[in-house]
Amino acid sequence: MRRLCVCLTLLIMTLGVTADARAHGVSGGLEKPVVAPPGYDEASSKGVRAFAVGRYMEARGHFTDAHRIWPTARSLRALGHCEYELRNYAVAVGLLEQSLASTERPLDDVQRAESEELLVRARGYVANFKITTVPAHSHVTIDGLPMAPTGVGVLLPVGLHFVEVSADGYHTRRRELEIQGAVDQEILVELLPRAPAYTGSGPLRADEPLRKKWWFWTGVGGAVTAVVITGLVLALREPEVRDPTGGNSGVVIVVPPAPP
Repeated sequence: MRRLCVCLTLLIMTLGVTADARAHGVSGGLEKPVVAPPGYDEASSKGVRAFAVGRYMEARGHFTDAHRIWPTARSLRALGHCEYELRNYAVAVGLLEQSLASTERPLDDVQRAESEELLVRARGYVANFKITTVPAHSHVTIDGLPMAPTGVGVLLPVGLHFVEVSADGYHTRRRELEIQGAVDQEILVELLPRAPAYTGSGPLRADEPLRKKWWFWTGVGGAVTAVVITGLVLALREPEVRDPTGGNSGVVIVVPPAPP
């Protein structure tokens, strides 16, 4: 029944000059009726027929064409109905609000009342979500799409969403966010700064391996050099010869010097 009512009201939008004048309470002799630009009525009629049989994506395409030709409160209303049926509730809220506020071919009393009722239902499936970040210039994405600047609210439909916050010089944070109903939510996300990269002039990093420290290899090199020099000194020193202390064999035994 609701779909039938919607189709009838949408159909009124596409019946040409006479229906449009009737919707505005205009008689032919008092005021010149509104004439739609070429192509508008055809696109709208196709949208109404597709909507009537539940082909909402197709209807949205036709209504988008009509809105591109002649953007009015009624074309916004038709798009809002399509988005609601497609369960894009946040988009539907925005379109219906624009439709109710538009002064270009405004809605009549019946259309306005119906759009206000649908807007209330659509708002029951979304929540106003606001995020504040530290630092404030952080880049925020929700479900892979960039979000408005930090501190600005955005409408999110019920369900699970993925939030990512990043900034140069900081660790990226990711979290899941579940919207369970039309309850406004606000969160604060503070990023942790990254440790500065070692440039060779500042203090050594704690995780730098011992073998990569220059002073380690300098010390090892010094130790190796000392060992080599000591070996050369020992090799080049002449053996110490002591005077015989007795015996009659005439054999002299040379005792090498003790290491230092």
